[in-house]
Amino acid sequence: KSVPGWELQDLVYLTGTFSSAIVLVTYWTVAGLLSRSFENSGFNPIQTLVNVALCCPIWLATEHLFEFGPPGIAGSALGEAVLTRFLSMSSA
Repeated sequence: KSVPGWELQDLVYLTGTFSSAIVLVTYWTVAGLLSRSFENSGFNPIQTLVNVALCCPIWLATEHLFEFGPPGIAGSALGEAVLTRFLSMSSA
């Protein structure tokens, strides 16, 4: 950004990011309830990978369906984006 301060486009980007995060949190919660990963008190990396496998592809498909999110996710790049995001999130 070349000029400091807030502009209208900054607010648009911020609300878009917030709404995308809300969708992801909702899918993560549903995935955790379906996989019963919230019933255990300790950290289990396998259950985390199950949650990633359940929620991330549908989240990216939702972003694609509403033509929202990163510019590289539109069109034929959806499959590549799903695979890339899935692998990067599962290694976190």
